[in-house]
Amino acid sequence: MLFSGLFFAGIIVAYAVWFTTLMPVFWTNRLFNISDIFGELRDTAQYPLDLYTSALRIVFTFVVPFAFMTTFPAKALLGQVVWWWLPVAIFMASATLFASSRLWQFALKRYSGASA
Repeated sequence: MLFSGLFFAGIIVAYAVWFTTLMPVFWTNRLFNISDIFGELRDTAQYPLDLYTSALRIVFTFVVPFAFMTTFPAKALLGQVVWWWLPVAIFMASATLFASSRLWQFALKRYSGASA
């Protein structure tokens, strides 16, 4: 149950961060390979969070929350996560989804059209 909750929260976080990294396309018309930004960020998530320093752990857990995408679900399968990470993960998923939605609304209001 803990794994399922953390896994689905991780999917939501991944979607929201991916969506946010693509948002600059609204303001520029020549952003080639913008999707590579998410790929580079995602590559940092393939390593366990324990390999990073404490400052980077905080960044990857709360600023760019890729730990909720990979590390916490994997640790839940191994039985190494305490139950209170689930509400934190749900909050982070909700916060990143809300932030990406607000950024989308902001971008749409300032979009001048593809022919501009």
